[in-house]
Amino acid sequence: ALSGTIMFKIFLLASLTVGALSVNSSGPIIDTPLGQVLGWERLSRDGRWYQAWTGIPYAQPPVGKLRFVAPKPAQKWSGILNATGESPKCFQPSFGRGTRSEDCLYLSVYRPKNGMIKMPVLLRVHGGAFQAGEMGPRENADFLMDEDVVLVQIQYRLNGFGFMSLGDKIMPGNFGIKDQVMALKWVQKNIAAFGGDANSVTVIGESAGAASTHFLLKTPAADGLVHRAVSDSGTVNRMWSLLSSDIVRNATLVAAEKVGCNIRKSNQEILQCIQQVAAPKLLAAMGPTAAWQQTFAPCIEPKDAKDAVATEDISMRPVNKPWITSNANGEYTLFKQLPTPQEIAEYH
Repeated sequence: ALSGTIMFKIFLLASLTVGALSVNSSGPIIDTPLGQVLGWERLSRDGRWYQAWTGIPYAQPPVGKLRFVAPKPAQKWSGILNATGESPKCFQPSFGRGTRSEDCLYLSVYRPKNGMIKMPVLLRVHGGAFQAGEMGPRENADFLMDEDVVLVQIQYRLNGFGFMSLGDKIMPGNFGIKDQVMALKWVQKNIAAFGGDANSVTVIGESAGAASTHFLLKTPAADGLVHRAVSDSGTVNRMWSLLSSDIVRNATLVAAEKVGCNIRKSNQEILQCIQQVAAPKLLAAMGPTAAWQQTFAPCIEPKDAKDAVATEDISMRPVNKPWITSNANGEYTLFKQLPTPQEIAEYH
């Protein structure tokens, strides 16, 4: 079980301010089933050394023919993977810190340097209304690393890149949630190498991250991968975090037509067309409100969809695992800092 101190720190994780603390230049190397990984070391807030590996691929880059399809597992690499930097955030409107790229399916792992064996695992899913967001600065584990836990932070496809759908098995949607499931599968196969207990995985998140953690508790696709969850200000519901396939399909066709694809052709031909469109052009076609409104979000998939995560209204599916839910007071004040729809349209 997670202690009260750890639970308090979980709720603070999303809003930490990073300080200029000590970093050890000689990094640890871990042997994983996919290959060796070089990390780095740093002092926690209370002066405890911890180790980190930032920017580990958990899936193949979702580009070209892998755009708008379920994620494929990361392939093995030769040599030592340098996991000491920051990953680009998934493609989204260009405001805030960092670079953006479709090649963004990376995760980061943090553990205390002298922690116990088989520590419980916290997997954090970032928020951002399914339209924007990222793991955050690579040092934002400073607070949690005073505890004996392994922290995993993930990135997943966002906005239309993660949630466009044509309403059939050719392009069923929910790719962003499927990325999250793939990351959980990575944890099951790899986390023991980092001292984590694959049988004690708690998913945590805020806003869309909270809705995602609730989603992962409910979807049969994540059965056996998640053991408990903490959802701060978000759940699976039919208002914003689980849309009908018709809503998402119509928005997808509008965007496809804007980029010059013939939407009167077959769905396979439409998919092939939008797979070839440059990412900035496709993002612009998603509409000026794509920064925060749920034009593209999780939806109900057809029964014959491969790797489906929701073929029915799973908001009604009972949760039989430990779950803590809450709300973040004053969360909406964030949106006052975001660009207006007109500003986004002018940028594009």
